[in-house]
Amino acid sequence: EGEKHDTAETMDLGRWEAGGISVVSEDGSTSVENGKLKLVCGEDGACDLILANGEVAVRRAWSQVDYRVGDAEKSFAARSLDGAPVALAARAEQTALGGCVVLEMKAVRSGAPTLVTQMRVYEDGRFVTVDLQVRNDLEEAVELSKMSPWIAGAKEQGGLFVGADPKDHGVLDNGQMRFLDFAAALHHGLSTTVSNWSAAIVDRTSGEGVVAGALSMEHSLPVVTVRNTGIKGLTDEATGRLGFAEISLDTLYSPRKPV
Repeated sequence: EGEKHDTAETMDLGRWEAGGISVVSEDGSTSVENGKLKLVCGEDGACDLILANGEVAVRRAWSQVDYRVGDAEKSFAARSLDGAPVALAARAEQTALGGCVVLEMKAVRSGAPTLVTQMRVYEDGRFVTVDLQVRNDLEEAVELSKMSPWIAGAKEQGGLFVGADPKDHGVLDNGQMRFLDFAAALHHGLSTTVSNWSAAIVDRTSGEGVVAGALSMEHSLPVVTVRNTGIKGLTDEATGRLGFAEISLDTLYSPRKPV
């Protein structure tokens, strides 16, 4: 369950501002910008996070839920990328982290749970928060094994971009592999890191870095996976930077969570 927020104002998509945050909707995409970063989501179910200098930080992030229906043993995955165009809506809110604009992306998929992703851009922050909700409109019960608010990877022409090349990066975990929660380790940027709760990724050359992870949880186990083995990251044509092959923000359920 996500944090409950006090809604200050609800807006139709178009062009408007709230608390220094601008919202623009045109040509099948919606952008939310606060002067420090810009979040851009398209009706194809993918989102980009762009820094104030125009450099992309996250490209083509999508939401996903892994589930099974009824008594079936087979698991399925529903993604915001697949199926009909997503529905986008925006509104202004006041939260514990400050004033923000929420960009909501609703993905209705035939024969699958509905995914509702809420991304918040804050008035004075170089960060975004992402919340994924799952709604079961099917006739049968659904059990969730994993919810992934954001995944960005080279297989879908996306990824995470920090410095020039992942080989010059370090990834600091916060405990690893779900159960090894008693020590933190530093990993090479060309490895794959499965970190509990959160992970810090730093370019040793430029000093640029990013922290990704969960702010809270109830019954799940939050995990951040930074993957750079088995597949090569994409190159950002505008800057020549090589991206990480995949970053995945996951919340795991064991046993599965009924919806």
